[in-house]
Amino acid sequence: MAATNLSWAYWLDYFRLSEDELRTIREENGQVKGLPDLNSRNQVFFEVAASQFNSEIDRLKIPNSQGFELVTTYPGLLFGTGYQHEIGANGELKLGFFFDYTTGWPVIPGASVKGLLRSAFHSMDKNRSETNSAFLKVLAEAVEPQPGALIQVVGDAELFKAFTDRVFGPATRDKEGRKPENNLSVYDRDVFHDAVIVKSNHPYIEGRGEDIGQIFGRDFITPHKSPFSDPVPIQFMKILPKVHVLFQFDLKDTVLSVGENEIRITADKKLALFKAIILHLGVGAKTNVGYGQFVEPVRFEVGQEVEAVVKAIDRSTNRVTFFLTGFSIRHSQPLSKKQISNMTSDDRVVLHISSIREDGSIKGVKIKKQN
Repeated sequence: MAATNLSWAYWLDYFRLSEDELRTIREENGQVKGLPDLNSRNQVFFEVAASQFNSEIDRLKIPNSQGFELVTTYPGLLFGTGYQHEIGANGELKLGFFFDYTTGWPVIPGASVKGLLRSAFHSMDKNRSETNSAFLKVLAEAVEPQPGALIQVVGDAELFKAFTDRVFGPATRDKEGRKPENNLSVYDRDVFHDAVIVKSNHPYIEGRGEDIGQIFGRDFITPHKSPFSDPVPIQFMKILPKVHVLFQFDLKDTVLSVGENEIRITADKKLALFKAIILHLGVGAKTNVGYGQFVEPVRFEVGQEVEAVVKAIDRSTNRVTFFLTGFSIRHSQPLSKKQISNMTSDDRVVLHISSIREDGSIKGVKIKKQN
C-alpha cells in the first residue's frame, strides 16, 4: 500500500460505509443486522512496512535526545487497547490502537513510558518491602557495578523519595486530592518522549519480492463466558515480534543534597536504569501473558560469518532473502545473476558480513559457502 495516515485509516476509513452497505443495515429484536464483513479491510494494515514510512519515522525521532533501541519478542506488543474500536461487524479488529496524530505512525506515548517507569519507583516508595527494595537494587547494581550514587539513593528511603519526586514529580496528594506543583524549571525536568517503531526484522510478505519488514499482525482473545456455549474469538491487531522500538528521553543530571554534600546521578545512569526497568517489566497491555516484552537488538561485526537458509528468490530483481538461523533474523539484498543461477529456496549457506549499519544491523553480505 502507498504510505497513508494509518490513524485516519484505522479510526475513520475503517468504518466508513458505502451507500449500498448502508442500505443493508437494519434492526432486528434490538440488534443491528446487515453490517458488512470487515476482514478485507484488515489486510491494509497487515501489509504495512516500516520502509514505506521512513519520512514519518524520521519526523518522530527527536534530535539530540538520549535513548535506546529494543526489539519486541513473541507474542508482540499492544498499546492503546483501552479505546473502543467496534461496531459489531464480522471480522472487525475490536481493540483500539494508538497512533501519532500528525504522521499516523504507531507510537508508545511518552506519558505511558513515564507511567511505567514511575510505577516501578512509586510502588517501591509506597511499600518498602524487601522484595520491592531488592528489585531496583538489583537493577541499580547492574547499571553501576561499583557502588556509587545510584545504589546509595536506592538504598536510602529519604534519598529515594527525593530522587523519585525530582524525576517523576511528587507522588503524594494533599487533603483535596491535588498533587503539589513540581518546582523544577521546565528546563531542568526530565522529558519522556514518544517511543517510535523504527524498523522490523519480521518475515517479509510473500509475493512482494522483497523483505519489507512487516509491522502489524493479528491475534485473538477467546473468552469463555459459559461452560455450556462455544467461545467467540475476538480479533485484534498487534505489533509483531522482531520489531525495533526507539525509546527517547531528554534527561538531565539529578543532584540531591545530603547535609553539606551533594549526590549527582548522571543522565547516563538514569537512562541505563530506565532501560533495565523496561526490559524487566515490559510495556503496554497484557504484559502478564507475555506481550510487551523486549530484548536488546543483535549487533553484528564486519567479517563475522553466520549460517543462513535461502527463503525467497526474486529472479526479476536478483534479490535474495536469507534467514539467519542462529539469530532468527531475515536479511534481503540483490546478488549477481551468477550467484543465484543455481540457488533454490531452502539452500543452506554461510554468509560473510561485508558491511553493517550504524546500529549494528547487517547492510551487505557475501556468500562464502553454499551447500
